[in-house]
Amino acid sequence: MHHDNGEAFPTLFSLRHNAYSRSFPKIELNVPLLESYPHVWSPVASVDGASVLAASPAGVTVDYQLKHGAGSHLVEFQLSSGRGSLLADPFINAQNSIERSVSDTRWTDRSALSPVVLHPDLDAALCEPILDHPALAPDRWADEAERFLVNTLNTAIERIKAADGDLTDLMPEILSYLSVVASSPEAWERQREWLVGLRDTTSDIIAAGTLPESSASAWQLLGSAIQAAVSHRPDLIDPVAALEASIR
Repeated sequence: MHHDNGEAFPTLFSLRHNAYSRSFPKIELNVPLLESYPHVWSPVASVDGASVLAASPAGVTVDYQLKHGAGSHLVEFQLSSGRGSLLADPFINAQNSIERSVSDTRWTDRSALSPVVLHPDLDAALCEPILDHPALAPDRWADEAERFLVNTLNTAIERIKAADGDLTDLMPEILSYLSVVASSPEAWERQREWLVGLRDTTSDIIAAGTLPESSASAWQLLGSAIQAAVSHRPDLIDPVAALEASIR
């Protein structure tokens, strides 16, 4: 993605020739690129090459971005014209206090596999992959995730006390933190008793029928995730399923 004077242009790079081979029209979304951060990144073309998914901080105000920074928001545009749109509201709550942030852009359809041919200069620059390193450990961010998990769950508990109990919007975030905590024996042991107690208490509340159906479903999803952690299966914790439930 080439950026020039506040504008973004998709460009095609050839691994075979080790050079840029083509430029496409500038990107024009249904929201302007931020003057303070006019960037688009992580472009992924569709199987037919007609559309591109990408990430951009576009969608919030300049004042917001300067004060809080901005996450990556999912956009889609036509490669032939550059015209496209923001695919979801940058915020997931009406108060605009919880921001969406896209960490990866993917299409569900995949193009046919084809061999990758590298220019000799690129081939010569390749190194052996690093497969064993502290930075690759699944519990690298466990301490940070633990703090965020406790804080976010306490927010959810306050909602139960307020007779609402709906944590649907928080669930993707909670499960993301929980999957990391469950991958760390030390962090999980610190929070195990509290989380299991929370699961049991909310199960009783659900059984009593005092929560709205949507709220009960979200807490049941959390209970299943906690059980996966208890069973030493953090791989079964699925933040994406929670995200799909939150945007229905």
